[in-house]
Amino acid sequence: MEIPAFWVRHVAISVADLEETIAWYRDCLGFVLIGREYVPPVEAEVATMARDGVELEIFCHPGSSPMTEERKDPDRDPHTQGVKHFCLGTDHLEELVAGLREKGVEIVVGPVRMGSNTLYYIHDNSGNPIELMQRD
Repeated sequence: MEIPAFWVRHVAISVADLEETIAWYRDCLGFVLIGREYVPPVEAEVATMARDGVELEIFCHPGSSPMTEERKDPDRDPHTQGVKHFCLGTDHLEELVAGLREKGVEIVVGPVRMGSNTLYYIHDNSGNPIELMQRD
C-alpha cells in the first residue's frame, strides 16, 4: 500500500500570556489571528494564528509550568527527548533577522552554516525556540 500524501497542519506551543504572545507573533513575524476559543478538555484558551500557509496553535493554561533553561538552549535541548523547535524558511534571512533585531528580538544562535543552509535561532516571548533558515 502506498502511503498517502500529508502535510504539517499546524505547530502547537504553550505559553504563559496569550495576549502578549498573540501580539509578539503579529508584530515580530506578521502572523494574523484567525480564531480563539476555550477548550474544556485541556482547560486552556487556544488561539490560532496563520501566515503564508503556516498555522500556530497557541495554548495558554493558567497552571502551566515555565520552560526549563535547558529547553531554551538550542544546543542542549536535543539532549532531552521530544519535539525541539519549529523552523520558518525564508529566501530573505538577513532581512528577516535585521527586522527582528530592530524589534528587540534576541538572536540566540547564528548565523550558522549547516550544509547548504544558513540558520539562526530566536525565542518567542515565552522562550519557545524558533529556527529561521535559508537554503543557499
